[in-house]
Amino acid sequence: MYDYHMHSYFSTDCAIPVKEMIEGAVTAGMKEIAITDHVDYEYNSTEIQFDFDVEVGLREYEVIGEEYADRITVRKGIEIGIQPHVLGRCSVLVNMHAFDFVIASVHNAGKQDLYNGDFYRDRTPEEALLYFYDELYQMLKDYKDYSVIGHFDIVKRYNEDVKALPFEKYREVIAKPLKEIIKAGKGIEINLSGIRQGLGESLPSLDVLKLYKELGGEIVTLGSDSHVPETIGDQFRLGVGMLKEAGFDKIYRFERMQPIPVPLAELEAKYLI
Repeated sequence: MYDYHMHSYFSTDCAIPVKEMIEGAVTAGMKEIAITDHVDYEYNSTEIQFDFDVEVGLREYEVIGEEYADRITVRKGIEIGIQPHVLGRCSVLVNMHAFDFVIASVHNAGKQDLYNGDFYRDRTPEEALLYFYDELYQMLKDYKDYSVIGHFDIVKRYNEDVKALPFEKYREVIAKPLKEIIKAGKGIEINLSGIRQGLGESLPSLDVLKLYKELGGEIVTLGSDSHVPETIGDQFRLGVGMLKEAGFDKIYRFERMQPIPVPLAELEAKYLI
């Protein structure tokens, strides 16, 4: 199995050494992982900032990964927070390092934090959803330095009223950034952390995944978004089931930013029986 979203102590919100995360992935039966620690320029919070020495991190992923090369493949990744006013810095960072895989994620919208609720204040649920997806769409028209978009519908995670909005009513709004992702030859992840963190569904939902497929989307990765070894590969059976229900017959892994297909039949035969 391939877990393409996890963190180590290079992420500000994680305290686990790289070696322990890799050992956890081996224990979980992973064939290949991407370590995707956070860089989030101008993250709008007084409590936490996401930045680290990327060169040091990549070197550690590589050195420790080589120790485990007979048991697992470790890809060099990053999760970069995108906002309209930092896209230039994001591009510079991505292009100056030898990444295998880049997740582009939205954690702040309108220069406001989603997690602490600032973004939702003074906006109706409808306004919040429309703003979030329009800003994402505008960014993706120009920004191409990524492999997949992380937790595509994270806007629902931190606000119950947004989560309750009917998908069909906003289908076309959601379709606009998906079309840009597909046109650019990029992908999305199925982030399974929503299941264990109380949201009750993955990010994105099955509805979004089906729409992505309907629009011509093909590139999909699976990610646990783990910050501890024990949750690596969590809910991947569910993720594979969602992919099949949405009409997909493969997931993707990455090497040097190039997507490589892995048939779902191979995963089922080796890991999910």
